[in-house]
Amino acid sequence: MASIRLQDLRRRLYVKAKADKDWRFWGLYVHVAKPETLRDAYDLAKRNNGAPGIDGVTFEAIEVAGVDAFLAQLRDELVARTYRPLRNRRVEIPKDDGKKIRVLGIPAIRDRVVQGALKRRLREELAKLDLRLNEAKSRVVDLTQGEAFGFLGFTLRRLRSTRGRWWVQLAPALKKRTALLRKLQEVFRRWRSQPVRRVIAVINPILRGWVNYFRVGNAARCFSIVRSWVERKVRRHMMRARGRRGFGWKRWSRAWLHTTLGLFADYRVQYWGRA
Repeated sequence: MASIRLQDLRRRLYVKAKADKDWRFWGLYVHVAKPETLRDAYDLAKRNNGAPGIDGVTFEAIEVAGVDAFLAQLRDELVARTYRPLRNRRVEIPKDDGKKIRVLGIPAIRDRVVQGALKRRLREELAKLDLRLNEAKSRVVDLTQGEAFGFLGFTLRRLRSTRGRWWVQLAPALKKRTALLRKLQEVFRRWRSQPVRRVIAVINPILRGWVNYFRVGNAARCFSIVRSWVERKVRRHMMRARGRRGFGWKRWSRAWLHTTLGLFADYRVQYWGRA
């Protein structure tokens, strides 16, 4: 629970925002570095406990040296804009089968405190807009440590090019692609006895909407998989209607599927920075 002083600060900000709709809180960063905000964030981090980060500093060590001194130093760094987070400590955890591992990134306690303080003021600002922060899905991700995160159906991760330059890949999430193929699979199953043109009339709007949403960033590889999968299903549908096996590779060309049957074919990707 927030301290009385922090509650008072929140109340004063709320009253000011309500009284003057045009007021802009340009100094909100300052409130993150307030002693009461950092103290609440520290108390929360301590209740959650957890292992130390890459610096090896534990809660016990902080308590011995003095929490006030620890928070004062952290506050000074924030106010002076010299604060820099440490790298996460990487811990390998075996998965259930014992053959694979997953890597956890454990931030230092000082960084957990700052993250808690930022939770980013953000919770209070969203509350003004009658929005709620999804605590279960909100976390800090370190892309430099090989981690990735999902956002609005996309997966973002940091990769290195063949020239040695780092860049952020934005691609459709695997679960979104899987959901699309399952939906299309159900259409092919239900319309199994129908003419192929009717099936295409049903799946084209699904494909068009999905591709238009995901055609930004780095979706080329994903689109290639989807396109090949759909074409194979259409070919199989036509061969099955003829009581034949296979996919009719020699009977129908890819161009014929799109030009004559009208199967959706616009899988162009709109890359960043291009009109």
